[in-house]
Amino acid sequence: MDFSKIGKEIYFLRKTIGMSQKELAAGICSQAQISKIERGDVYPYAPTLYLIGQRLGVDINYFFHVALTSNYHYVKEAESHFTTLRREEKYEEILNFAEAEKKNPLYRTSRSYQQLIMWHEAIGLFNLTGKQRETLAMLDDAISLTSSTSKIMTEREMEIFNTKCVFLLDMQDYESLLQHHQTILQHLERAPSLSDKTLKTRIYFNCAKARSKLGHHKDSIQLCQKGIQWCFSADSLYLLPELHYWMGRNYEALQDSVKAIQYLKKAGYYFKLLDRVPCQRMVEEDLERLEGSC
Repeated sequence: MDFSKIGKEIYFLRKTIGMSQKELAAGICSQAQISKIERGDVYPYAPTLYLIGQRLGVDINYFFHVALTSNYHYVKEAESHFTTLRREEKYEEILNFAEAEKKNPLYRTSRSYQQLIMWHEAIGLFNLTGKQRETLAMLDDAISLTSSTSKIMTEREMEIFNTKCVFLLDMQDYESLLQHHQTILQHLERAPSLSDKTLKTRIYFNCAKARSKLGHHKDSIQLCQKGIQWCFSADSLYLLPELHYWMGRNYEALQDSVKAIQYLKKAGYYFKLLDRVPCQRMVEEDLERLEGSC
């Protein structure tokens, strides 16, 4: 771990937001201490680094990632680009970008970057070529690049494991899927903190949706409830309407029309709030059907 990078990053963040050393140091340490930290003469203790991070608007884990990763900002930009392509389901572009980055010297020198590329190469291949078992093996290889004897997965490893669960659901390999869900939920509960708050929501949602498709509606409801609680605690609307929608679908399957209508109405409210008109119309059709049968 290169701790000197932490000082350089503190200097970079401070300059970016136009903060003086005196302003950064106020109530934390002396201005002279900030100067020494930025020059790399001394390394801050964890409590000091935590307070510096808070003032600069970053999590303390951010600094550790900087210290551990070569060309950190380049990696973060590539990661952000992959995330955008993934959410827009542009699988051909994902595969092309992954193939191009395999020629980057960083791919050969950084296991973390190699993991990022392998993960997205697997996503591209799975959706474009249908090479199901091969891509599952690629995801396992990607996880093994950074896995250790630690009992807790890293955030990236959970992301890749979640991708594997999505693949298994698409393949209708339900027996393996349930085993993987049990594993990822155990790691999720033990994770101390997440920089991407949507990861927890996505895992709960994917697990809940799969359980519902398998007819395990009560289990699905519990997972939806956890996802909803997490959305509220994280002050996030991400997947909140979908979680309410699947709550409604589960209660409908359990023949509890009252609760089904209650949750579908909430889903419709959140879809409307987010201006997602097609989803709102879908919910309205479901409500009309349910209320007409009561």
